Amino acid sequence: MGFYAIIPPMKIIIILLVILTSSVNAKTKFRIGTWDYPPNMIITMNNGKPQFQGAIVDVWEKYIAPKADLEIVWVGPLPFPRALQMLEEGSIDAVQHLSLTPDRAKKFIFSKERIMWGKQGIIVKKSEPLKEITEVAQLKGKVIGMIAQGYLAPFFQNNKSQIIFEELSGVDSAPNNIQKLINDRIWGVYFTFPDVLIYHAAQLGKRDLIKLIPFPGSEKDEVTYAAFSQKVSPELVKKIDKVLQKANDQYQYTKLIEPYLKANKRVK
Repeated sequence: MGFYAIIPPMKIIIILLVILTSSVNAKTKFRIGTWDYPPNMIITMNNGKPQFQGAIVDVWEKYIAPKADLEIVWVGPLPFPRALQMLEEGSIDAVQHLSLTPDRAKKFIFSKERIMWGKQGIIVKKSEPLKEITEVAQLKGKVIGMIAQGYLAPFFQNNKSQIIFEELSGVDSAPNNIQKLINDRIWGVYFTFPDVLIYHAAQLGKRDLIKLIPFPGSEKDEVTYAAFSQKVSPELVKKIDKVLQKANDQYQYTKLIEPYLKANKRVK
């Protein structure tokens, strides 16, 4: 006698519905390496467990995950170099966002669609007389802080041999760079998205002591992408990219940031 012969017909229907529903609702666990990068990624601790919020969290959890059938598992906070190392190893599936460079393109798979974008600039003290960087000669002898293994805009990358960059690693790279700036240990700070530095300066009560100045090329928005481990299946990458393409029409990233900036009442 077969298995189904000893089960009432109604129970068979229920079992089949449960199996069908489970397969339809099955989601792929997707591990995303992350680092503190407010207002894009704000990480707080609650009873020893990290809590994740911010504009880039909204993009992944509200716009990408539901359509791509993903269960997002945030991994972090991580020092930025460690996140890149884990991505290369394949111990995480993606990172929250990443600037595209020729070297990184050899190690990771990048989405075709942008995931995050925003204004550029370099943070200096408000007392700095320079209002705009127009040529590299203006930076002679000046030390600029940045995150370890961080991206450099073309102007800085092309003139890297003539500029003194001081890299700082660790999960507190942004606030520590602001402290170094305020204490005159460095002349300026460069992050891909200066909103991160402005946010931390406000948290430290130092917002009124800094300003943002432009450099050649900063009139254009900086763009970052979803970056995947090479161990992630090409089919899943294509699926996420397709979802991201449609999502780009649904959200304006600079608008997503606003509520998180406003929540930090010291940001002006």
